[in-house]
Amino acid sequence: MSKEFIEKRIGIASIVEARRQQKELSYFTQSSIQQPVTEAYLKEFAQRKYESSDEFLNWLKTIFGTDTFLSAYKHLRFPVPSAKLVNNKILPQLQRVFFSEDSFFTYNIRGKEVETPDSLDAVEFDDWIFKAMLFRHNDILITDLKGVNQPFRDLVSIDNVVALESSKSVIKRIAYSASVSLMDESGNINDVEGYVYMDDKEYAFYDKEIELRLSVPHDLGQCPADYISNEAFANDDIIRKSAFSFVKADLEEFTLLRTLQKMSDVNGTIPVTAILKFQDKTADGYTEDVDYASDNEPNIVNSMGSQQARFQAEVVGKPTEVQPGRIIDVTPRLKEDGSIDSAAVQNYIKHFYMPVESMAFVNDRIMALQNDIIQSVTGDFKEQNETAQNEKQVSKGYITKEDSLRALSKGLSRIRRRSDYKMLSLEFGSDSVSNQAFYGTDFFPESQTELYELFEKAPNPIERKNLLIRMNKTKNRFNKSNSLRQIIMYDLMPYSSDIDFQIAREALQVSPEIMQLQTRFDSWINLFEAKYGDLVVFWESYGDSSTAERLTIIKNLLLEEVKTAIVPPINPPTTV
Repeated sequence: MSKEFIEKRIGIASIVEARRQQKELSYFTQSSIQQPVTEAYLKEFAQRKYESSDEFLNWLKTIFGTDTFLSAYKHLRFPVPSAKLVNNKILPQLQRVFFSEDSFFTYNIRGKEVETPDSLDAVEFDDWIFKAMLFRHNDILITDLKGVNQPFRDLVSIDNVVALESSKSVIKRIAYSASVSLMDESGNINDVEGYVYMDDKEYAFYDKEIELRLSVPHDLGQCPADYISNEAFANDDIIRKSAFSFVKADLEEFTLLRTLQKMSDVNGTIPVTAILKFQDKTADGYTEDVDYASDNEPNIVNSMGSQQARFQAEVVGKPTEVQPGRIIDVTPRLKEDGSIDSAAVQNYIKHFYMPVESMAFVNDRIMALQNDIIQSVTGDFKEQNETAQNEKQVSKGYITKEDSLRALSKGLSRIRRRSDYKMLSLEFGSDSVSNQAFYGTDFFPESQTELYELFEKAPNPIERKNLLIRMNKTKNRFNKSNSLRQIIMYDLMPYSSDIDFQIAREALQVSPEIMQLQTRFDSWINLFEAKYGDLVVFWESYGDSSTAERLTIIKNLLLEEVKTAIVPPINPPTTV
């Protein structure tokens, strides 16, 4: 069955389409390093009737004439503009998925709850799988064995997959090209090219002739291979959905317009220039028409051939006229009445600039595309403009951003849960492990400024306190220890805001002890820590107690210190 599976290349049509889709998206999201080309190669490329492997350039050739295409190619720089947009604007926003308030990861091995096992390399895996989901979404995550009870994870490129069978986003069987070290009849270890096969019962290796060379059973009960993306695309289970699947056309247009903008920017600085044509003589006496018109287009393609004179002889005449700082003498022409024809002097040189309206249109369109792409992928409405937004628009922006991150969280949670389970099952046995993975749903979409604005509008002390805690969590999203410390202090402080404290004072409801604790809170916390140790450590030492019980213990100790300071103990009279 496995041999036939490889020979028939099951699913190959969808695999080829998945390869093409990933390559096309990668062009605009990751790009590549620009290779040097010659002008002769460019002209040959532009005149080809068949398509190249570069889909974007093929498209440019269909919409531009040869000269315009060559000009556009000279201004197309790698990495392409859309890759900069994705990596600088979109990637950082999507990385918020790792800093959710309510994420959790649990592991049970042989009936005992444990911390994240070191063998999973969780931090490295998170970064690895996150980038794979964005840039290699059609690749396959496999869990393999490098020794007895020694599992490891690897990413198999879709370009190497030769056969694949799946249903409802679950891979049933897979075969991919690989090299495996095997021992020959003489006892020597050699690398053998062939195909790795996996299903729910075994790992197998076939050589290039599709002869079985190795078979290792496993007890996972499922194929140790998983899709990176959790959703199928275009009703084909093998072709997976990317975060950029529905913005490919926008990324393409964005790259084109940024390239055209570079062309127009240069034309705005160094205009197209036309000058009068006259005749010069070469050294051998030939007369040649010399046209000093020049579009002054900068030659920015690496390794371009240098320009050469048409005649290999010394030319008698002026050098190139259009040079910065050059003073041009124009022989005056007389009219019939003997006056000087000033029009000839004025029209000797003409400059043609890109119309300002065209440049403004291109820039506006680029900005609109950029905002559409960011919004489509991250849901960030703030990027669209800096104008004031009403409460409903702000709320919609928060919801949309969180929806985008929740979708990403769902996909990451799925692949992390499945992969961690397979890793632990191969190490400890599938009947001995269980696990959960959840990247959360609360990703702090508001900025500090927005939270402070909400705080000023809060209708009651509960809302104000909740917003203060929210601000703290947003500010300390990368420092959970400091975040916990701030939350404990907010809960210990009698009044979490000056507004509530002032209201209480006006109502004459503040006792001397509370007045001392509120107005000198930092000092009392320092005194507490000098006596009982770090606040967070003290808090966690009562880990078996509820939050209310721990707060009561610390509050009582603080108030005891305050009362002692306000009413010092009366020393008994000394006796002689």
